[in-house]
Amino acid sequence: YEIPKRDWSSDVCSSDLPNGGDPAIMAPVVAFMRLHPGVIIKTIPGVAFEDVAAGAADIAFRAGPRPDDPGLIVRKVGEVLWQPCCSQSYAEQFGMPSSFEDLSRHRVIGAEGQLAQAVPFQRFHHLVGECDLRGISLEALTGYVRVGAGVSILPEATIAAHAEIVPCLPPLKEA
Repeated sequence: YEIPKRDWSSDVCSSDLPNGGDPAIMAPVVAFMRLHPGVIIKTIPGVAFEDVAAGAADIAFRAGPRPDDPGLIVRKVGEVLWQPCCSQSYAEQFGMPSSFEDLSRHRVIGAEGQLAQAVPFQRFHHLVGECDLRGISLEALTGYVRVGAGVSILPEATIAAHAEIVPCLPPLKEA
């Protein structure tokens, strides 16, 4: 996460959580709250990332490259592993991919918009090429996978939270 330099002893702050509600995304919020019990978190839902340096949000939780703005304090609060997955119904109907190369014979669900700029999706899109369907939020991708629309990548915690979603290939390796 990234936060402006300031005293966090007791405050109300706004937090940028573009994929709020997902277990993989919420865990850093809980970790921050444990470190700063006097702080009340007010989330800003949505897909867009708020500009923390400009004051649009007090705290931002991000996945991807570390920002280099000297006005921000940046801390790693966890690691999210992204894994290719599909629904059990998709696997029963079309089979499981055996490799990333095998994804060319499967319906692939990728990301669109700002989500596509996240490092895991840049890596996934590089591996699979063109996608048959794209979503602009983690919630949309999870929904598409749950109903059997194809194969995508999701955080391992998201996969674990939905019994109908199964991992189908090893997690993506770090860049």
